[in-house]
Amino acid sequence: MNPAKAEPCAAGQFCPQGSVLPRNCSAGVYCPVALLVEPIPCPAGSFCATANTIQPVLCPAGRFGGSARMIDPNCTGPAAPGFWTQQGSTTATQFDCGAPSFWCRAGSGSPASIPPGFRGRGADERHFASLRRCGRGFFCVDGFNASCPIGRFSNVTA
Repeated sequence: MNPAKAEPCAAGQFCPQGSVLPRNCSAGVYCPVALLVEPIPCPAGSFCATANTIQPVLCPAGRFGGSARMIDPNCTGPAAPGFWTQQGSTTATQFDCGAPSFWCRAGSGSPASIPPGFRGRGADERHFASLRRCGRGFFCVDGFNASCPIGRFSNVTA
């Protein structure tokens, strides 16, 4: 047989040597170009949900993909509480939430500002994962909790 007359495999398929017919790339791998001999594992931080995938899809912001060959669009799971992740992250703790004026619930794709009247709760001031109202006799601005100064009061309960 003349190799010049052999049909090329299309993107989304692969053709090992001696193939009679092209093989479809399965979920978890991708075949980006024609004439591919072997499929490529979908890398960590991305997923290949369907057969014949040509390009991996990055895990969305707020989620992470901790292993190769993932097929679930939800990837491995959400960003950890007190942390946030960008698109394509391979770890649940990619970035600290940051400053005391920000908080990050589980699955955060970016830090959120702490609104006035609330303070952050978490392991420390860089990892606030939830909010709590300021208590009586205190006020909160930018996540900081302070006693009401002389001549002022707060009667709000936590």
